[in-house]
Amino acid sequence: MTIILYILIGIVLLVIILSMVAPKTYDVSRSIIISKPPVEVFEYLKYLKNMDYWSPWSKKDPNMEKKFTGTDGEIGAISYWKGNKVVGEGEQEIKILSMGSELTLNCDF
Repeated sequence: MTIILYILIGIVLLVIILSMVAPKTYDVSRSIIISKPPVEVFEYLKYLKNMDYWSPWSKKDPNMEKKFTGTDGEIGAISYWKGNKVVGEGEQEIKILSMGSELTLNCDF
């Protein structure tokens, strides 16, 4: 019985020490080099319907319900989806579109 008690105390102490030493924040980032002119990449990304070709979520639920309102590739265009437990439900709206330089989307999940 005392051996189990010592093991539990050791585990608790280990967790306490690790929590004091471990970093409190972390950063995850990935990058990719695209061998296309920026204008061409921007023209592709501004269309919400193009996300089906590269989004990992589309592959996780190929049967998800999708709706588009507004003119795709223009301010105010909205992409709505409703899928399985992994994909969930949400929408994206194009808020800012400065040709070739800025694309801002509002995402609600």
